[in-house]
Amino acid sequence: MAKLTLCSRKIFDGDHPQIFPGTVTLEDGRIVSVARGALPQAPDAGVEDLGEQLLMPGLIDCHVHLLMTRQPFGRASHRNTTQGVIAALGYLRQAIQSGVTTLRDCGSENDGIFALRDAAELGVILSPRIIACGPAIGAVGGHAPQISEQATGSEQFSAKVRELVDRGADWIKLMVTGGTSTPGEDIEDVQLTRQELLAAIQTAHQLGKKATAHLSNLPGIKLALQCGIDCIEHAVELDGECLALMKQNPTAAVHCICLTNREAEDPSLDVPDDVRQKAAQIAAKQKASFQTTLAAEILTALGTDADGVGHPFGESVHQELAYMCGLGLSPLEALRTATASAGEALGLPLGKIAPGYAADLIALDGAPDQRIQESRKIRSVMKAGQWVYQAK
Repeated sequence: MAKLTLCSRKIFDGDHPQIFPGTVTLEDGRIVSVARGALPQAPDAGVEDLGEQLLMPGLIDCHVHLLMTRQPFGRASHRNTTQGVIAALGYLRQAIQSGVTTLRDCGSENDGIFALRDAAELGVILSPRIIACGPAIGAVGGHAPQISEQATGSEQFSAKVRELVDRGADWIKLMVTGGTSTPGEDIEDVQLTRQELLAAIQTAHQLGKKATAHLSNLPGIKLALQCGIDCIEHAVELDGECLALMKQNPTAAVHCICLTNREAEDPSLDVPDDVRQKAAQIAAKQKASFQTTLAAEILTALGTDADGVGHPFGESVHQELAYMCGLGLSPLEALRTATASAGEALGLPLGKIAPGYAADLIALDGAPDQRIQESRKIRSVMKAGQWVYQAK
């Protein structure tokens, strides 16, 4: 792939809290150099001038469910792989058009997610990169059974991890506690034993994979951290012991905080009464936890829990960014959670405009660095050094 140099008077590198003019040179799908300061007076072949458009890394959503939707094919648990994949193609297009260039799928109905990931990597579908967990692993009768496979005992949990990695899992997702969405379930439930959780995480690490976990209560979070979890989903409640463990064994937090508060407070969101009641039970704790992680300088990455129904792909990222700003982040701090911090949480060279990083970039109108709502003003999206979407 030939070299391409992008020029812009406004660049956000995803990492540092300032905007600067400069050039970014790309080759073979990666960034090879970044130069701050003077711009070419007369761009020539191989140079593209973006003018006043803001150039920044593509957005990363660390928590979605592409194959968990319930429409238009009826109940998710009764839908076949082909139906789910067909629906997901539309969600992936929505995500790209919203400036999202990487998604981590944190639990799917079936192995169709691996086919979607491979097709995205080959470029045969319009899609962000997909980091796929495949089905999550949980206890019999545990959280979100429609996107989980069940196991009992440490031997079964270890074997299930090995099986999922063999089937294609990039990460392992574990359902450790109860949550808001499963009927009849208590948020305070801790559904895995220490032996089960330790066996799953250790096996994942032995196979070169990281593990993340659904965690909605303090005892479950402490247990997961003591067992060496790499990432905490929802992070509803944290105390000093949790923060110390997260620093000792670097652990990321992905709050999906806008979702919880919409479930608790948004009358336009159609959710059952028990879901709304459980979300209201944890909403204030989760807000406090989010601010605690930031104050403690814990790695915090953006996630939305988007499922394509009440929580649309792409748009949910912009809602999450705005919600974070409402909790005290500056626009650039919020954008960092969806770029450099998210790439670091995934352990991949994504989310920064820096040499060696993937050339996954977006160009925007407006000033989202000052007004976060303008993060929606996507002009064009680049994935692996190729423009894949241009707004009309």
